[in-house]
Amino acid sequence: MRAFVIEQLKKGTVQSGRAVPKLESGEVLVKVSHVALNPTDWKHLDLVGNLDSTLGCDYSGTVESVGEGVSRLKVGDKVCGVVHGGKFPQRGSFAEYLTIKEDFAMVVPSGMSEADAATYGVGFCTAAMVRRAEARMGESLLARRSEMQLTHQFLVSGGSTSVGLFTLSLLRQLGINSIATASPHSFDLVKSYGADHVVDYHDKEAAIKEIQKVTGGGVVGGLECIGGDDNFNLSVRAFGEEGGQLTTLTLIPDDAIKLRREVKIDRILLYTVFGYSFEFLPGKPHLPAIPEDKAWFIEFVKRAQGDSGLVSTTKANPVDLRQGGLEGINEGLDLLRQNKVSGKKLVYKVEQ
Repeated sequence: MRAFVIEQLKKGTVQSGRAVPKLESGEVLVKVSHVALNPTDWKHLDLVGNLDSTLGCDYSGTVESVGEGVSRLKVGDKVCGVVHGGKFPQRGSFAEYLTIKEDFAMVVPSGMSEADAATYGVGFCTAAMVRRAEARMGESLLARRSEMQLTHQFLVSGGSTSVGLFTLSLLRQLGINSIATASPHSFDLVKSYGADHVVDYHDKEAAIKEIQKVTGGGVVGGLECIGGDDNFNLSVRAFGEEGGQLTTLTLIPDDAIKLRREVKIDRILLYTVFGYSFEFLPGKPHLPAIPEDKAWFIEFVKRAQGDSGLVSTTKANPVDLRQGGLEGINEGLDLLRQNKVSGKKLVYKVEQ
């Protein structure tokens, strides 16, 4: 098969003649139709990936064969989801075939295009983890909304990102109002995914004042999608006097922790849902396996898939279907690397 492989750091190439992954117990072999790009892809290529690993996380495709013990999926099923690309020779999605545990693959709702289905990977599953993080606060977020009579109580910093758009949609389905930050050209898009109010983040002080005004004192929960001292500063200061929980996808600056002790900051990393220990940063200790994350994800996949699951009720990211197949991926990675992609998902059809 052909696959997009990390030849050396900062250099990925499409290689022919790669072995089709062999099925293990409980796995399915997927013939990949479309793949979607994420910032984590170029970061693995440039910084944290392993040489000779297949890159890519998001995919949609068709089950080609099933391994021993597979009971839920069958040959011919259309599936989508996320794999841990950039760390293993035959696990990434940027390839003509991939293998994945059936527990982690979601059946595509009938009528959904394979290009749209490819967007339900890193962004969608991470947004679900954010929702889970809020749920672990008990019912405090919903209770405090009623108690404090807040109009918008959850902040999404980076509302036009993939995770941001999916989070806004999931929050709307939970009945939780939200306020998001974005550039003005993305305001309408972000509102269409569920934001009740959108604030221009470029002027941080003005944005904080607007958030406090709109919410009647500040938010009680939030997600920071972008990273960087300025965005953390905005997010932490957007909380009300009683604080709350801020979930982040990026490294937490020391200054953010010190800024307001009443705001608890918790980082999540999607790859823990696969249930194994792995090296994330080269030369650093392996991250431990987290069995409860895996158990949660297996149950989430069951609830999310198919015609009645969250995939069917949660709008796909806006798709920018690109030309070039696997060979075109380098161009897409460059666009992400240069921060030139906003409010859309770069998707490639594997076979041109």
